[in-house]
Amino acid sequence: MTLVTRLQLLFAVLTLGFLVAGLTLVIHHARTAVHAELTSAVDLTTALVRSAVADTNGNAPASGTDDLVDRLETVTPQRHVRLEKVREDAHRPLTAAAPDRGATAPAWFAWLVGFEAAAHTRTITLNDGAGTALLIRAEPGDEIAEAWQGARGLLALLVGFGAVAAVLIQWLLRRTLAPLQQLSGGLGALERGDYTRRLATTGTRELDRLADQFNALAAALARTRERNRLLNRALMDAQEHERRHLARELHDEMGQCTSALQAEAVAIRDDRAPLPARIRDGAEAIRSTAHHIHGLARNLMRRLHPADLDTLGLGPALRSLAEDWQGRHLQVRLDIAALPPHATEDTARDIHLYRLVQEALSNAKRHGGAERARVRLRECAGTLQLGIADNGRGFDATTPTGGLGLAGMRERVRSLGGRMRVHSRPGAGTVLVFRFPGACVPAAVPDCQKRAVTPTITVRPTPGRSPS
Repeated sequence: MTLVTRLQLLFAVLTLGFLVAGLTLVIHHARTAVHAELTSAVDLTTALVRSAVADTNGNAPASGTDDLVDRLETVTPQRHVRLEKVREDAHRPLTAAAPDRGATAPAWFAWLVGFEAAAHTRTITLNDGAGTALLIRAEPGDEIAEAWQGARGLLALLVGFGAVAAVLIQWLLRRTLAPLQQLSGGLGALERGDYTRRLATTGTRELDRLADQFNALAAALARTRERNRLLNRALMDAQEHERRHLARELHDEMGQCTSALQAEAVAIRDDRAPLPARIRDGAEAIRSTAHHIHGLARNLMRRLHPADLDTLGLGPALRSLAEDWQGRHLQVRLDIAALPPHATEDTARDIHLYRLVQEALSNAKRHGGAERARVRLRECAGTLQLGIADNGRGFDATTPTGGLGLAGMRERVRSLGGRMRVHSRPGAGTVLVFRFPGACVPAAVPDCQKRAVTPTITVRPTPGRSPS
């Protein structure tokens, strides 16, 4: 149950309690007034009738009673009182029911007032020898109707006040607690990694203090993430620099050594001087081994740092990488749009893009068992977009994997200030989409807005395990 709902229920209970208390008070006052009025009317009528009976009995005991009854029968019906003549052989009212004065009280109100007829009935016995008696009975209808007329306005005021207060409290709660909903949304944004969210002040001191603290936290997290991004970028750049240095050392030292070994071995093998066959065979073995070592060194240098990236740029380097995977039974289709001319300052970014493609293809073959892959590269609208798709086994992208491949790719993308999305499910291949800030060249790629960067490829469902 939300805080707003709890406060609304609490206010509803309090309002209902006040309404019940007000209704109880109104009913109590109405009951007191009705009983007092009826008691007064019955007692007054009883006193007047007793006085008249006493006078009549004293003057003419035999015939005075009938004269009294006849006179009472002609009396105009009195308010709140009803007279009845009771005798062993007859029972008839001397006064009619109280006239209808318009609106009457509801049955529930009359029931709550709690009129008791026996408590407001008086009997006067006449001395006429026939057992005649006068019954003075209270008629509460008119008095209860008057009490209802007075109570109705107060009850309407209480109900109206409760309704207006409920609406005002509802509006006030939503207005006051709206910053808490903004705070919840802001915390959700922080959880998703969006540190640009800021909360506005509302004029309430406590809530403004929370907003200031949230904004300070978001700013601190943004600064920390930026420092981490720069640190990761520096570490990766240093790693690539070291790899480039090692590749250059291998090229300069091992390449020369293996080339010299091959030359010497060929010279010994092809020497015209008579040499034993064992020596010539040994020279050939040395030449073959040196050639193998030279090939291993070249492959190692290519993995450490592709030479084409420094000399020709990202496009040729990716084509060379695709040809290399072609020899390892992975058909790679490249779809690279016209990019800006290669520049030295872009090498750091290009090597990271190259590593992303390299790692994605490695995952596709090693973990997904893919046979085909497609790489698409576009640059437009200030964004460099890279998409890699394969027809491997795929995996559940909603379940975190324990491998380091995707985690390392995310860190590399984050260091470049980009974003990475993974689309995959078991048996449906994998699609990786990367977006980085970059220069836009719409003249070179006029259809960049019309063509999606996400590559498409026919998927062959095959069971398997998740990639790293």
